[in-house]
Amino acid sequence: LCFFVFIHSSPVDRGFFLRTKPERKSNMSLLYSLCSSSKGNCHFVGTPQEGLLIDGGIGIRNYAAQLGLAGISLEAPKAVLVTHEHSDHVSGLQKIALRHHLPVYGTPGTLDALVQKGILDYSLDLRVIQPGETVNLGSQSFTAISTPHDSAQSCCYRVEQADQTVMVCTDLGQITPSIHDALLGCHTVLLESNYDPEMMAHSPYPYFLRRRIVGGRGHLSNTDCAKELVELAKAGTKRFVLGHLSQENNRPELAYQNALTALLEAGAVPGEDFTLWVAPRMNSGRIVAREEQLCTECG
Repeated sequence: LCFFVFIHSSPVDRGFFLRTKPERKSNMSLLYSLCSSSKGNCHFVGTPQEGLLIDGGIGIRNYAAQLGLAGISLEAPKAVLVTHEHSDHVSGLQKIALRHHLPVYGTPGTLDALVQKGILDYSLDLRVIQPGETVNLGSQSFTAISTPHDSAQSCCYRVEQADQTVMVCTDLGQITPSIHDALLGCHTVLLESNYDPEMMAHSPYPYFLRRRIVGGRGHLSNTDCAKELVELAKAGTKRFVLGHLSQENNRPELAYQNALTALLEAGAVPGEDFTLWVAPRMNSGRIVAREEQLCTECG
């Protein structure tokens, strides 16, 4: 389900928004979220012929079907970049990597945790990437950025291809200076908008779990996500995707409206300064970040 919202905002002072030349369409990296929620996460960044998977929290049958819906070849992914060992990010990782002969990149702590828990084994091509390290693979390069999360050694990834930079950043309790610096300059950003503070305050979750989620090594709220989007929009990022929404403590329309309101109040104009989309729990072929819409979207 997608909601198309056309906005006519009143005149405001927009002098702090960077003005850039129109982007060239050729060789533009696309972002395709196969699934994104507290139950499963898997994203593809690249072109229909070559790209990278970020996480493998999807069943192998759904994985193949999802790529097919978007017109992405099963041979297009060249590696899986795993962010951390939690099940909603790795439930299908072993089967996907094994069947399609994909190397798996992760931090030393993450790969060790995955092997120790029996989620991955050494039949796979496991490759270590250190936080802050950049790896070149085919026409793309990617950098691991440490994230504050209650896991062994979590990270997010900044992917560069040709003149396009995409960053997928979820499962973090706060925006650290290093994360903010990595987000700056990206053309497309998928940022966690995990929970609505009001819903979390009245959540059926036990107190210890709520405290973990809202803590500095938990997840990012709608409010904190919106604040960061404003700063990124001021710096020139134009495509935003809200990801990893909690199914129990958030709603797509709440996350979307919170981010949209913050951007509008800062003076940003939809379709000119930004596009905004909510990554669906399970996609149906909708590719983000390749097209330029004159509206904002929530799905």
